[in-house]
Amino acid sequence: MDIKLKAVLYANDLYPEPIKGTLEDRMTGTTTKRYPQFTSERNDYLIENIYPDVHFKGGLGVIGAQFYGNSPDSTLGELVFTYKTDTVITLKSERFAFQDSLIASKQS
Repeated sequence: MDIKLKAVLYANDLYPEPIKGTLEDRMTGTTTKRYPQFTSERNDYLIENIYPDVHFKGGLGVIGAQFYGNSPDSTLGELVFTYKTDTVITLKSERFAFQDSLIASKQS
C-alpha cells in the first residue's frame, strides 16, 4: 500500500524554516526504492555554506535517512563553489546527496 500526502518537514540541520512538500511511503511489499521519501514543493531554497565555500540552490528532499538537494520540477539544483568572492565552478543536477563530508550526484 502506497501513501502520498502533503507534509511539512522540520529539518533544522538542513534548513532553518519548515519545508512544505509531499511525503510518500510504502507500507507493504518489496521495492528497490527507499522510503519514506519527501520532496519539497519549491525549487528555490538557498543554503549558503552548506559546506565551506559551497552554496546550494534548488529543491530539498529526504530519501530514507539521507538529505538531498533535488529538483521537484525541470529546474536543476545548483552547487556553486566559491573562492573568496569569485565563483570557481557551478554544478547542476537533478539530485545531490548531502553527507557529513561528501557531496554525491549520479548525473551532473
